[in-house]
Amino acid sequence: MTTSQAPFLTRQEIIGTLMEVRKAAVIRAAVELGVFEHLAGEPVDAGTVAGAVGADPRGTRILLRALAAIGVLRGEGDRFTLPPGLVKALVPAEGNYEYIGAAVRLTSTDAEWQGLARLAEAVRRGGSVLDVGLENPEAVYLEEWAELAAGGSDTIALAGRTAEVLRPWTRTRAELSALDLACGPGWYGYALAAANPGSRVHGVDFPHILPYAERNARERGIADRVTFTAGDMFEVELGGPYDVVLVAGVLHHFSAGRVRTLLGRLSGAVVPGGRLVIAAPVISDSDPASDPRAHLFSALMLVLTREGQVYSLEEYTQMLADHGFAAPELHSKPGSSIRILVAERLG
Repeated sequence: MTTSQAPFLTRQEIIGTLMEVRKAAVIRAAVELGVFEHLAGEPVDAGTVAGAVGADPRGTRILLRALAAIGVLRGEGDRFTLPPGLVKALVPAEGNYEYIGAAVRLTSTDAEWQGLARLAEAVRRGGSVLDVGLENPEAVYLEEWAELAAGGSDTIALAGRTAEVLRPWTRTRAELSALDLACGPGWYGYALAAANPGSRVHGVDFPHILPYAERNARERGIADRVTFTAGDMFEVELGGPYDVVLVAGVLHHFSAGRVRTLLGRLSGAVVPGGRLVIAAPVISDSDPASDPRAHLFSALMLVLTREGQVYSLEEYTQMLADHGFAAPELHSKPGSSIRILVAERLG
């Protein structure tokens, strides 16, 4: 067993970490108010920004100074501007997939903050103490997640990386059928479709999520190669079998038992010799410090779901083997905590 050599936090570093939520709060407020749209050019005074967004001048000045203090804005006296390198990230524009406003809203939702504030209760219970868990279709933040994914350059890059990983296998096939389960905006299936002109993609997700996928298919000119089924992936008819089944960003919402149930369904939806692709964070049981984000995300699943968590490679390998899949190949993308697992359906 290996252990991390990362140094322990000092007392002051722990206190500093606890204060990070304040940085998140001022960024969230700025996105909510729309202040960044008015700071992308020449320096502007706080009063002008306040008038543009319909806010109190003193409150706006305090917010802008706080943003300048943490390095988001440049401030001198009462005039502020957004650094050029942050304009695409913080100012929305048509076709700007670098904009992170949706990511800010998703990672600082009221549900997440309320849940994290009650983490101790969730630990005692062993699951979310919120009224509605993330695994439920009525969860209000599912739409925020879809908005993030619909315009998220990180998601698009991960989808492209997945198609790249599959390319040595898919390029030998003139035709390819794919099922994108919990497809969200469809990026994973569409990346596969773009890399394989003879492919067809079938997406499954809740009714209020599919419009994002339908829009993106039209914009990419592949609507004639895409079909959809609205409903719960545990219940709807999946069709197939398919050459490739994609399951991205969703398995950590559920208990190991529910994941096994889903994999049991998918074992009949993948042709022998086909591929099951899982995109998800993966924890290390032996060395948590090797990827803190994955373990912190698992803690988030504790407060947002009834039984969800992030699973290890060993757990995925065993669950896949129990349902007729080979040990998965593990792939990654630099800078991302998401891992891409590719498992062959044994015949």
